[in-house]
Amino acid sequence: MGSAAEFGALVDACGMAQVPSSGRKFTWSNNRRRGNVSAVLDRCFCNEEWIDFFQDCGQRVLPRIASDHSPLLFTSILSQRPINCPFRFHKFWMEHGDFEQVVATSWEEWVSGNPIFVLMLKLKRLKGVLRNWGREAFPNFNKALEEAKDKLAQVQQTIEINGMDDHLFGLRNSIRSLKTPDGTLVEGNDQIGNYTVQSYEQFYKAVPLVEHVELLETIPMVLHQGNLRNLTILHLFENQLSGRIPLEIGNLANLNDLELSFNLLTGGIPSTLGNLQKFTILNLLENQLSGSIPEEIENLTNLVNLQMGDNHLSGSLRLGLCMSGSLENFTAFNNHLTCLIPKGFKNCTGLVRVRLENNQLVANLSEDSGIYEKLNYIDLSNNQLHGELSSTWGQCQNLQALQMAGNNIIGKIPAELGMLTQLVKLDLSSNYLVGEIPKEFGELTSFLDLTLSSNQLFGILPLEVGRLYSLTNHDLSTYSFKKTV
Repeated sequence: MGSAAEFGALVDACGMAQVPSSGRKFTWSNNRRRGNVSAVLDRCFCNEEWIDFFQDCGQRVLPRIASDHSPLLFTSILSQRPINCPFRFHKFWMEHGDFEQVVATSWEEWVSGNPIFVLMLKLKRLKGVLRNWGREAFPNFNKALEEAKDKLAQVQQTIEINGMDDHLFGLRNSIRSLKTPDGTLVEGNDQIGNYTVQSYEQFYKAVPLVEHVELLETIPMVLHQGNLRNLTILHLFENQLSGRIPLEIGNLANLNDLELSFNLLTGGIPSTLGNLQKFTILNLLENQLSGSIPEEIENLTNLVNLQMGDNHLSGSLRLGLCMSGSLENFTAFNNHLTCLIPKGFKNCTGLVRVRLENNQLVANLSEDSGIYEKLNYIDLSNNQLHGELSSTWGQCQNLQALQMAGNNIIGKIPAELGMLTQLVKLDLSSNYLVGEIPKEFGELTSFLDLTLSSNQLFGILPLEVGRLYSLTNHDLSTYSFKKTV
């Protein structure tokens, strides 16, 4: 499921609501001269208890100043602006020639008492001195600040309406001077350019790396010595480990969690892993493993999480390991698996999340689909699936994402999919589906993403589907409309 869909599902599950917004329409912009894009990416959410306590709450979108995101100001009638504004120290004061002398004069005045009292009183006195000095040294600061904010708001409003033109882009990207660490000002385009290049070259200057290849040999040696018989968790992910997975790992009888993801491991998956009957987590994601998945893997009847995606594996899926009902998370996407999906796949009723996209798996969806009561997410895109979508998919009541794009699916879209009240994303694009979009889809009030392009669908778009106001992304290209509603 995409991040937007997951976030939308999270907001609904938590019973959150977006607060009313005022001010600017968009909260983010890419600030590009060509292809300028503005969007609403930032929002404030709250629940009913918050609304009951903080009455008439809302958000105000302020102008962007130092980021491509606009700051959000959350307001409520119960949070009024204080009468006495707090003291604010402005960093630019320190650049004034008299600043250090003003601080020194105030600090040198005598105060009697214990050290903590003296420090507290001097700080309090200095605050008043700086406030008065700031008003005298920068008498028009507040007026200039408000004028700058107004001008900034006008510019950003112009960008929202007309986009980023060359003049505005030039204003945004003009640097008149740079101050070096020793306080020297660098001015002029050529000098600023040379100084910037030199600074980045110095910052990213390469540091020679020392390779300790011998460390890679210590892992199998330690495992072979049998000193880790009580080891239960072994996490070696996100390193640069290379070579084969040592066979000796199969000697760690109490191991239940092995994480080797995001490395450079090669060779096959050791059959000795089938000896680890206490295994609940096996993560081999994003390596360079090849060969077939060993048959012994099916002995791991307690396995809950098995991840083998982004490798070069081929052959059978070994779905017998899910027959016990323990397996919940199963991923083997982006491999070279070419096998026929076993009919036993329909009996893997404990699955919650499945990712098998981008393989060459073969299955007849008319026969090999089961009822997965716990299934939340499944992606079988870009395989060799054929047949018609079974109506049993409509009984997977917890399903939030169903993706089968890029296959050879035929027939009509089952109306039973309209029973999936929690469905957020449906992608059946690039198949051979025919007929109309079922009117039952109008019951899918959680729908955010609907992609049915590159099929042979035709007919009238049901009114019920047109009222799915929650949809944020829909692609019905190549759909032959008989009537536009």
